[in-house]
Amino acid sequence: MMRRAERVQELLSQFVRSWVGNLPTKTRRHSNRTGRAAGWLSAETLETRVLLSNFLVSNTAASGAGSLADAVAQANADADANGAVIKFASTLQNAIFKPAVGANTAYGATAFVITGNKVTIDGAGVKGLAIDGSSLMRLFAITTGNSLTLQNLTLQNGKAQGAVGGRGAGTYGGAGGGGGAGLGGAVYDDGGVFTAINCTFTANVATGGNGGDGTEHGPGNGAAGANFGATPGGTGGAGAATDSRGGSGTAGNPGGFGAGGGGGGGGSNNDDNQGDGGGAGAKGGAGGFGAGGGGGGGGGGGYGSASHQDPGGSGGAGAAGGYGGGAGGNGGAGGGGEFSFGSGTGGDGGQGGGGGGGGFGGAIFGKDGTINLINDTFTSNAAYGGKGGTGSSGSSLHGHDGARGNSGGNAAGYGGAITVVNGNLNATFVTFSGNISATGSSMFVVSTPTDKGNQATVTVVNSILGKTDAPNNFYAFNMSGALPPVLTGSTNNLVVKNGPAGNGLPTSAIVSTADPLLSGLADYGGLSKVQALTLGSPAFGLGIPVNGITSDQRGAPRTNAPDLGAYQGVAIITVNTTKDILNDTTPNEVTLRDALTAINTGKKSGNVTATGLVAGMIIFDPSLANQTITLSLSDSSTAAYGQSAFVIGTKRFVVIDGQTAPGLTLDAGNTQRMFVVSPSASLNLNALTVQGGKAVGSNGANGSKATNSGGGGGGSAGLGGAVYVDSAATLIATASTFTGNSAVGGQGGAAGGGTAADYTGGKGGGATGGSGGGPNTNGTNGGFGSGGGGGGGGASGNPGNGGHGGFGGGGGGGGATPSTIGVAGVAGFGGGAGDGNLGRGGGGGAGLGGAIFANNAKVFLTNDTFTANSVQGGAGTAGGGSGQGAGGAVFVRNGKLTATFTTFNSNVAPAGGTDVFVLSGNDPTSGSPGGVAQATLKNNILGQTLAPVADFVAAVWGKTTVPNLAGSTNNLISNNSPTFGTGLVGTGVTNTIIGDPKLAGLAKAPGEKTATMAIQGGSQALHAGTAVPGITTDQRGLDRSTKTPDLGAWQSDYAPEISLQPADSDPTTFYGQTVVFKSKAYGRPSTLSVQWYVQNGGQGGFQLLPGQTGVDLTLDEVTPSMDKNVYHAVYTNSAGSTTTRNALLTVNP
Repeated sequence: MMRRAERVQELLSQFVRSWVGNLPTKTRRHSNRTGRAAGWLSAETLETRVLLSNFLVSNTAASGAGSLADAVAQANADADANGAVIKFASTLQNAIFKPAVGANTAYGATAFVITGNKVTIDGAGVKGLAIDGSSLMRLFAITTGNSLTLQNLTLQNGKAQGAVGGRGAGTYGGAGGGGGAGLGGAVYDDGGVFTAINCTFTANVATGGNGGDGTEHGPGNGAAGANFGATPGGTGGAGAATDSRGGSGTAGNPGGFGAGGGGGGGGSNNDDNQGDGGGAGAKGGAGGFGAGGGGGGGGGGGYGSASHQDPGGSGGAGAAGGYGGGAGGNGGAGGGGEFSFGSGTGGDGGQGGGGGGGGFGGAIFGKDGTINLINDTFTSNAAYGGKGGTGSSGSSLHGHDGARGNSGGNAAGYGGAITVVNGNLNATFVTFSGNISATGSSMFVVSTPTDKGNQATVTVVNSILGKTDAPNNFYAFNMSGALPPVLTGSTNNLVVKNGPAGNGLPTSAIVSTADPLLSGLADYGGLSKVQALTLGSPAFGLGIPVNGITSDQRGAPRTNAPDLGAYQGVAIITVNTTKDILNDTTPNEVTLRDALTAINTGKKSGNVTATGLVAGMIIFDPSLANQTITLSLSDSSTAAYGQSAFVIGTKRFVVIDGQTAPGLTLDAGNTQRMFVVSPSASLNLNALTVQGGKAVGSNGANGSKATNSGGGGGGSAGLGGAVYVDSAATLIATASTFTGNSAVGGQGGAAGGGTAADYTGGKGGGATGGSGGGPNTNGTNGGFGSGGGGGGGGASGNPGNGGHGGFGGGGGGGGATPSTIGVAGVAGFGGGAGDGNLGRGGGGGAGLGGAIFANNAKVFLTNDTFTANSVQGGAGTAGGGSGQGAGGAVFVRNGKLTATFTTFNSNVAPAGGTDVFVLSGNDPTSGSPGGVAQATLKNNILGQTLAPVADFVAAVWGKTTVPNLAGSTNNLISNNSPTFGTGLVGTGVTNTIIGDPKLAGLAKAPGEKTATMAIQGGSQALHAGTAVPGITTDQRGLDRSTKTPDLGAWQSDYAPEISLQPADSDPTTFYGQTVVFKSKAYGRPSTLSVQWYVQNGGQGGFQLLPGQTGVDLTLDEVTPSMDKNVYHAVYTNSAGSTTTRNALLTVNP
């Protein structure tokens, strides 16, 4: 037998598929990522560690005793080899820590530099802790060889600002220096270990510095590149000494990691030496990683005379920036000499501007270290590049003008959330959304050739990379001389806009590329804010279990089919009692009402905690097998839909699955409807018996009691005895039985039977019933499902008319005056008209959908049984018409019905559609087009012996289009001739069988899921169906025939069907080898006998092989005499025998 945990996993997978609908074509990978053996850090709790030094933060001060700064300083100084832990006082709920502006450390302005061996900062037990950089500084830097772990915290408004490149200064100015890189707005990991668990990173920014401007012209010194923290920028090159021959400048020096390159020196002009040109400007220095390159120096001007004109010196080339940094601008060329009333020396070229620095890792930048992320959220972080410096203009002398220096190149942002250079990144159950950068908005990974390694390794599991308008969310790259990043350990991720081929995550690591449908950052019950998965998100259930990670960022438990990202939106709740109690606090007891309430509200109910959930799966303890949960009225809802036991809220998703407790029954006691599925919600019922649900419409109110009184109000409709499915909602019922449910319309009100001594008409029944008219005033029309108001009477003049009934509602009766009677209200579909004669009573409401009523919604039925459900219209009063009953089992208005392998029998609907009524309808009085209903029925049984009215009706009400029944096939129906509308006929309807299904009574054998109805001998439903992909069992859970299945929910016995045919032997088989012929079959009964036969040499008849009664035939040491033998197996059960294909044996001598 399947273990319970495996069963729950299977159920949850079914649940997710039913909810999300079309999952990606790539199936979810089921490999299990386990602990450290798989290279993953488990979510180890701090309490399991020993001998730790502990420091307590007790206030939000920027410094001093009890401050976070003081605690970090003490932790850094702590010599305990096991590390130090910083915790927070419980009084600091929702505290925001704003550190003092950090010094310009080796990493730039940083609030806290971690130099301790193992430092942990843990916000456990204290809600809403945030460390805020006020957009002035980076929050943390981790030095080489040390580690920092953050838990249950929010890091926000951190900023890493690259320095601005130097600006040329002095008499002759100079070329601009390159801007510095901005690295890691919240965290810079420099060869250490950084771990974040249950943390949120938001609004952190890394911005590259602008390049320095080139200034003036001539033989000036180049400006220095921007420093990165303690790493100096490249120094500028020297300008040429001014001499008569035009000297050349000196090249700028390159910057270190993150630092800008220096500007090149300018060349001098040639003011009097015929034959020598101006001096050349020098090249700028290259930027370090991410930094801008230095600008080139300007060239000197050439000499000119009456007999000779020298050219100006060439401008120096701007240097390339480090990876991601902007290039420096080229220096301008010096002007050529030209004779003009004496010597004509050309002007000096302008200086080039420095390139801008790149921005890397809006939240985190890591180099040569290890970063571990578990259950974290990254949102609204950004990386931006700096702008290039402006080139200066050349000078004008007697000769040609010097050319303008070029501006430096602008840089870009990389890794809006994270950038990793070499080192390792492990991200598990992480949500990235709304992060900004030009490339890799969630992750940017680069391998560079360094003395500490030349390769990055990234493993991303069960995560969401989801900014939908980003150029790409993931980008990996290797610089020349480095190895491509290793990405092969990644799996089960949702990535919107992956990087291009060769730069993105492997396609094998991605299970969806759809919009994850995330909420905004909000409090969903944990210690830090998260982004929830909203209804319909493809991220539900697509993950794989990871050892050691048993909860999400908030602490909500993960399931065996976990959701992607930091938020677990699906809970599995086990009900273990038949009590129907709200807020049951009996230890270890969980009621169905508390489970549904917790999911429906996202709040704790009784012993069930479902904080922040929008979906849940309810299963049952096996001890509840064959038990009944009877629903009480005490906690039922009466709003909007009438008396209902449970209302599934808008955009909630609920699965109630009885497979773990076969024979479980939900009973509403014929006192109330069982379920309402609100707009855009979903309910999935599996392996349950649903009985005793009753939807009763409200009666119309009586008119006033005065003479010449108002008319009676129309009754409201009774809609869906077991389930009402509202607009855009979904009901999925599988392997379930609906029996003894009913929908009854409300009665019309009487004229003059009320208590008011005036002339008012009676209010229509229902939540949106029409108001009764005042004296001589018309009653108003009823809303959907509700009755029209009665017209008002009067002592004289014209009386009010009755209001029209809404869909299914009765019309209101007309009012009366001494001389005349008002016009009666028109009924809504199925309702009774009000009376406009002496009686003036209201019409009765309709009864629609004995088990299920769906309004502009979707209903999916598979392997279900509907029997003894009924509908009845409400009685009209005092001349008012009675309502009609239609759709004894199911009524669908607009929307879509899909029914497959379902049995309908002995349901009652006087007006037609004993089993199914499908209506395309709007309100005819509106004049607007209505919706179109769809119904696709396959392999179903509809009806019973001598059905008095049609079992299936498709009809139109108002100005709309007839229902679409295309795709319906292989259905047996007893009565297909309705007096209203059409039967199961029309375009695209095939293989409809008319006849008696010959069904036995409702019964269940021990161990079967639910009761159903067996097909008896001689039924036309036997072996009349066609296989439907994905449906391999009947309602009882027993195998269906895949060749000729029966119609309806019950599968009869059938002869064995071969699922694995024996293949011919390898034609290269030699004497003495062993040959195995394999086969497999299934059937009903499932106990099969097998016998193998041989045809020697392929000649004559087949002979029984004694003792060969297994599914596989093994031939040891075959001989040449067996060559060309043919073998087959015969499978037999009580329903018949089936023979496999013939398999040929070839034996070479």
